[in-house]
Amino acid sequence: AWIMRWSDDGKASGKRSPDVIPDLFVSELRAFLDRHNVLTLAYQDTQGAGACAVWFAVDDRLQLHFLSSP
Repeated sequence: AWIMRWSDDGKASGKRSPDVIPDLFVSELRAFLDRHNVLTLAYQDTQGAGACAVWFAVDDRLQLHFLSSP
């Protein structure tokens, strides 16, 4: 899993987070993600704050995948 951060000038940086998730939480998270496929992504930039819908898929490692235009 990755934790992403964006600076005020729009540059992204990321770091790897631990892949250790308690087994009980994994089953609850899997059940939740199996029932959902849209999330809301909120952001703030020099033009203000906004939010958009993001459709996603989840793989066997509980990694979210989505497509976006550059």
